[in-house]
Amino acid sequence: MRLFSVYVAASSRERARAAACMRRLRDAGFVVTYDWTADMPEGHDELALSLTEQRAIAEACIQGVEKADALWLLTGEPSRGAWVELGYSLALPGMWRVSSGPRVTAFQSVVDHFERDDEALAYLLELRR
Repeated sequence: MRLFSVYVAASSRERARAAACMRRLRDAGFVVTYDWTADMPEGHDELALSLTEQRAIAEACIQGVEKADALWLLTGEPSRGAWVELGYSLALPGMWRVSSGPRVTAFQSVVDHFERDDEALAYLLELRR
């Protein structure tokens, strides 16, 4: 399977890191299936958004996971949504799953894990070949 599209899952508190990873993916020729950082106001907690806004972003995130060839999970800051997205991806056959950052749970044993974001990106580039 050739890898062309990626969904980046991360804590909303790591918006800048996620945006940087998405930018690096695009620069490398990947399609980012949904850039949730564009819809998440800088410095705002997702729960500060209206319920309508929360639902729209959550549904777009799930659709982004569905459309992706791979999910890249950024660990570090605590997150619930990113882990929901990983769990959802596990039900989708044929998807690659990669994580980078500190190891925080045994569930990272079911994905290809790297300590640093640049290592994960290099791995995704290799999968694409």
